[in-house]
Amino acid sequence: AKFVHEVPFDPYLFYVFDGEEVLYSVRLWTHGYDLFTPKNNILFHHYARHGAPRFWSIPGLNYAAEQQLGQGRVKYFMKSLKNQTNERMVTDEWVKKHNVDREEDIYGLGKVRTLEDYYTFAGADPVKWTVNNDQCFAIQKVDIRHKYNKEKKLVRSEER
Repeated sequence: AKFVHEVPFDPYLFYVFDGEEVLYSVRLWTHGYDLFTPKNNILFHHYARHGAPRFWSIPGLNYAAEQQLGQGRVKYFMKSLKNQTNERMVTDEWVKKHNVDREEDIYGLGKVRTLEDYYTFAGADPVKWTVNNDQCFAIQKVDIRHKYNKEKKLVRSEER
């Protein structure tokens, strides 16, 4: 789990329910980690836990303001654009005012690959809000044994 130490989970994504997984994938990708999708599902999240507590149902908890900051942080790092425009969803002024970019050197994107490279890899168009469904079929089978060194440690792209 070396990657968790090299690219730690962002503790400033307060009450973010949608977006933190994609952002973490982007952070890993831009730090040089390759992403793989198994042919068959091997893990899943069981959402239908009847009676299980969820943060949005805690009486008296006003999470909306903190959630907005967390979602704004995701949009900031993803450089999210308003649909069909090149206008950012969060402005630089809003980011600075709310300190949304705090500890960006630790929890921000990496420098091995760019966010734009990720969008190309994922077949995503951030302006049109579309995903190229053919992208799943374009991915080739990879023998993951080649991704490990002699000590059986995962090797990042720039180390190969």
